[in-house]
Amino acid sequence: NLLTFMGYDSELVMSSNNRLNSPDVNDDNGHAYNIISSDKGHLIYDPTNPVIVRDTEDLLYTYLPSIYPISEVQHQNLVRGEQVEVSHNDLTWDGNAYQKQESKKRIYGGPK
Repeated sequence: NLLTFMGYDSELVMSSNNRLNSPDVNDDNGHAYNIISSDKGHLIYDPTNPVIVRDTEDLLYTYLPSIYPISEVQHQNLVRGEQVEVSHNDLTWDGNAYQKQESKKRIYGGPK
């Protein structure tokens, strides 16, 4: 894992227990993401489920890796193979600043 190589406390999680496109449908056949931990807490880092950034004409501007802060309880749930829910926001770039779009639910599962 490149993050571990760079000195971060990181674990690569491979799971078939995710619901990334719709929280109501088990639509994921398998997905990998990273959990990064420090004394400040835990993050889900997922560059393959990106934040989509569109311009004011709704054209693709860029994309960014998804980063979700999670609590200690959520981290332990993932370690046990359970699911956690996070809020995902795509963005709009207006030329000066990013504006959050409507929040969507993403469900990540621990290793299964």
